Amino acid sequence: MNWLDAAPFWERLLLGAAGGAIVWWSALDLGALAFSIIGLEERARSRESAAVGYALVGTAVGFLGALHAIAGWFVVTLIAIRFFGRWVTDRRFPISIPSGAIDALRKMSSLDKAAIGVIACAVLTGVVAAALPAIWWDPLAYHLPILARALEAHTFAADSSMLQTNFVLLGEAAALPAYVIGGSAGAAFATLGAGIVLVLLCGEWAEDVAAGTGRIAMALVSCSALWVWLAPSFYVDIPFAMFALGALRLVTDTSDGR
Repeated sequence: MNWLDAAPFWERLLLGAAGGAIVWWSALDLGALAFSIIGLEERARSRESAAVGYALVGTAVGFLGALHAIAGWFVVTLIAIRFFGRWVTDRRFPISIPSGAIDALRKMSSLDKAAIGVIACAVLTGVVAAALPAIWWDPLAYHLPILARALEAHTFAADSSMLQTNFVLLGEAAALPAYVIGGSAGAAFATLGAGIVLVLLCGEWAEDVAAGTGRIAMALVSCSALWVWLAPSFYVDIPFAMFALGALRLVTDTSDGR
């Protein structure tokens, strides 16, 4: 049991959100770096890049596990070093709000503005749900114990009585830094980030299929009962869906002529 599991709501909200933010900053950074290295600079800030980055965070933690080097604050320290390294080399704070976002919102149609409002309500619901104590069976029985055992043993160990220990790179490994900072809330916020990327991927694909439908598709996905349930809970289903859709999107997108 993590000490935050019994903490007040506001502590879980702040520390959980911080943990999720750190994981997703790392995912965006690693995804952009990976795409730049392989010559896909134009996709370095894409939704697919974010999904790849999340997979790379999990892979990096899994590699530490193979070396029996998983130590909670060591993992977080590595991320902090990369963060401040970016700050120094780029000479600017490595987090920014996309320019022109407010102007773009003002220019949207009434229907699109309504869709954005619906999406915002769904995400806000997810934020509150992620900060609440975990209550669902799978997180309590499998996914959270996997992280607790990894921090205790400094590695991911397969357990014949728990099938989920055989595929920890699907979701648990990437969420481990968030769990270190925010307990079960941190892991839930990391998964919520995957849910948001999934929504963005769906919207992007819908827009390609039929122009003008992207934001409506995003609203429909984010307000579905399945998304509202799973996205702010520490299941592996949402990251898996994000990986699958991101991979399909990557190989079918021909907008750059490739």
